[in-house]
Amino acid sequence: MPRPPWPGQVDSPQESLVEVLGRLLDIGVVADGHVQLAVAGVDLVRLDLRAMLSAVRPPGA
Repeated sequence: MPRPPWPGQVDSPQESLVEVLGRLLDIGVVADGHVQLAVAGVDLVRLDLRAMLSAVRPPGA
């Protein structure tokens, strides 16, 4: 049995992806991650990642 469409659903996956990316760029997105590799309680590798993605509009646009 097919699921009912959710509000704002678009028939084309490409249009949906473009709309989602547009919304994300309008409000901004922050990704934060942490990976740590340890053996016997000794930290061998530690990676921290923080990235922000946002659209920038020139003044008066």
